Amino acid sequence: MRWLPLVLLLLATPAWALTVETPNGTITSTANDCDGTPTAHETLDDDPDSPGGDWCTADSNNVNPVYMLQFTSAAGALDDGANAQEIAIFTSEFDSGQTGTATFEIDIYDGTDCADLHEGGPEIDVPDEPGAIHVEAWTSNLISAAADVCVKITCHKSGGSPGARQTCNIDAIEWRAAESAATPTPTATPTATPTASPTTKPVYLIIQ
Repeated sequence: MRWLPLVLLLLATPAWALTVETPNGTITSTANDCDGTPTAHETLDDDPDSPGGDWCTADSNNVNPVYMLQFTSAAGALDDGANAQEIAIFTSEFDSGQTGTATFEIDIYDGTDCADLHEGGPEIDVPDEPGAIHVEAWTSNLISAAADVCVKITCHKSGGSPGARQTCNIDAIEWRAAESAATPTPTATPTATPTASPTTKPVYLIIQ
């Protein structure tokens, strides 16, 4: 009888899985037409790659709008590799007629009350109308729980005289959450059922 060997294979899995998270709460929203409401996140929860056109618009060219948004928790443990997480945002200048070049920055906060600064971002020039997407990478190694992630966006007005200054509007934002992949599970390959070698029996003719 012949037996075939059983072979174990480790299935290859990606280093991390990507989940898109949208903001599910507004902590702060000031100096814009989403100001004073707890629902700015509902205006900004579009896909930055194809925004819906419902903006949070600055109150004027001479203000510094600020947004603090909470995000839903990722389903799995966060990948804590360097710059494994991303925030994508679609922004535009307030008015193409202004001469200043406004900037914005994205800061990541931790804690249930969004009080602890986790990672501060650089100032980025606001794109000209009709706007553009910006993707900022960050590292989650010190984030205690995915449910506690908050993102603060601050627009900085810029320019000469008050009438010439520029600031920014925001259309959409999302968190591209990278989650740690599960440990691969050994999987057995199918094997043939062992079979016995066929045998033959002699046939005898009896002559009387």
